[in-house]
Amino acid sequence: MDGVIYLAHVTGSVDDPIPLSYALVAACVALYASFDVLRLNGRRAAPPERVGRPLPALLRSTADQPPLRVAAALLGIGAATWTLGTLWAGPAGPDNPALGAIFGLFWVGLVPASLLLGPVWRHLNPIRTAQTLICRTARIDPTRGRVPLPDRLGYWPAAVGLFGFAWWELVAPARQQPSSVAAWLTGYAVVQLAAGLLFGSRWFERGDAFEVYSDLVGRLSPIGRDADGTLVLRRPLAGLALVPVAPGLLTTVAVLLGATFYDSLSSGAWWRARLEDAPLPTLWATLALAGTAAAVYALFVAAAVAAARLGGVPSAVLTARLTPSLVPIAAGYVIAHYFTLFVVQLQSLGGAGHGGEGELAEAAVWVPPALLVSLVQVAAVIVGHVVGSVAAHAHAARVLPSARLTRAMVPMLVCMLAITFSGLALLWAA
Repeated sequence: MDGVIYLAHVTGSVDDPIPLSYALVAACVALYASFDVLRLNGRRAAPPERVGRPLPALLRSTADQPPLRVAAALLGIGAATWTLGTLWAGPAGPDNPALGAIFGLFWVGLVPASLLLGPVWRHLNPIRTAQTLICRTARIDPTRGRVPLPDRLGYWPAAVGLFGFAWWELVAPARQQPSSVAAWLTGYAVVQLAAGLLFGSRWFERGDAFEVYSDLVGRLSPIGRDADGTLVLRRPLAGLALVPVAPGLLTTVAVLLGATFYDSLSSGAWWRARLEDAPLPTLWATLALAGTAAAVYALFVAAAVAAARLGGVPSAVLTARLTPSLVPIAAGYVIAHYFTLFVVQLQSLGGAGHGGEGELAEAAVWVPPALLVSLVQVAAVIVGHVVGSVAAHAHAARVLPSARLTRAMVPMLVCMLAITFSGLALLWAA
């Protein structure tokens, strides 16, 4: 995808409209200010049962109408059919429009769509639709499947799936070959469908990488559902407080954040020069991708363990509570890193371009000015970190003693600052 991905990195030189030092100072001030406000406020978060206020009855009834759900399912099936068909039968190189649709519109577009509307992929997911139809035809309960889903699996299948997708997007030598990407997506769909038929639809909530991705980001949406399924206008961060804690959750979020970090790292001239001289470039790139995710994981665990010791609570309990606070940070970095790519791909969807570097140079494609891109990037990163910091404080307040809360959260502040500085530095170097 080099012909497309290059557009994501408008910033990253000494001529950036916003210097890196300014961005770092702004992020540091915002994070410390939010921490200080929380310290002075000292209030505990509201109980997670108080999700929000019900939406108007007309809106609730419209959203839950079967025709709307059927339309969403058909849209998902149509999009999947077009994507696979174009990958198999379209242009054989990076100019294939389905590549831009997958890596630009789908992967990046799930973030703003889920932020606004909640876990949209759950309703669009063509594999879930196929599983429901097959189960009903075979007179099997689509929810339960044939055997119970083992709790110990947790989010591990989703973590593996996300890492696999990131590897195909960023590392795989054949990532610009549509037939190879089509083969991977087809194989992924077959595995997901088989697991869904075996374990029931609950599998998709934990094992489908893209549904988990959309669900985690959708927890930040102001629109959600309460315990009885009623559509509500949620309180800020109420959705994050209700993220199910299960094995592999932290790894899943670390992969999301680490993949974006690696994309910035691999786009820099320093990394490309060294990778070209490496004897096994694909192996080294794979290790670097895994290493960035592992670094995020290790840094967060270290901060959570330190916070737990200062707060006098078990580290496993506090780590599980704090893990969802990484979700807004990951969402912020996806928006910051891929903003330009998403804008260009939206135009290509309307016929302004087709995804190839040469074609985009000749087509009437509007690329956002560098200053606008810089402002969006800085704002997305800072807002993501501030929301993550507030969420971490709110979640920690449920398990830490009030007298130790501020002191215990200092390691998490240091962790947030380290991720912010690293992420911005990599983003500006891309």
